[in-house]
Amino acid sequence: MDALAALRLQVEWGADEALDEAPVDRIQVRRAPSTPPPSPLPQGEGEHRTPAGRAVQVAAGARSIEELRAAIGSFDGCALRDTASHTVFAAGDPSAGLLLIGDAPGPEEDRSGAPFAGAAGA
Repeated sequence: MDALAALRLQVEWGADEALDEAPVDRIQVRRAPSTPPPSPLPQGEGEHRTPAGRAVQVAAGARSIEELRAAIGSFDGCALRDTASHTVFAAGDPSAGLLLIGDAPGPEEDRSGAPFAGAAGA
């Protein structure tokens, strides 16, 4: 598919604006920076006491998809965990060149523990 055909397809699907001025190669494997990136939260004494601050800290500590899955499964800073039946996590080939992101898990995803279950997966 040439670039013009791909653009027409995007417009047909409802895309109506560009998010970046320059194209971003999301397939290229990038090396991890040698120094950790600055915290997105303001520095301060209570920074890691909020659930969001703790979530960022736990996620940043994961060095693999398996570690991230374990960190999310054991994270207790989200009230949804108390009522959820399953943790819904990524599925598929981690080395794939395409990532699909859906909305928050619904009842079908919660029951099955799999993303895009039920009507959303159809």
